[in-house]
Amino acid sequence: MTSIKGQPLLVELKSGETINGNLKNCDSWMNLTLDEAIISDASGSNFNKVTEIYIKGNQIKYMRMS
Repeated sequence: MTSIKGQPLLVELKSGETINGNLKNCDSWMNLTLDEAIISDASGSNFNKVTEIYIKGNQIKYMRMS
């Protein structure tokens, strides 16, 4: 997983939210830090852009690496 640092990553959370950003860091528990992330809610109608976000590994449902 650390070999894709700096690459785009899509993360879907168990809550239904999706987060698109560039992988900054990942640890052995799959906790992620993403840069320049766009967060969309479960309905896909609201979007927020953040410079950095931390995602706990136990909240991840699905990930797609580009």
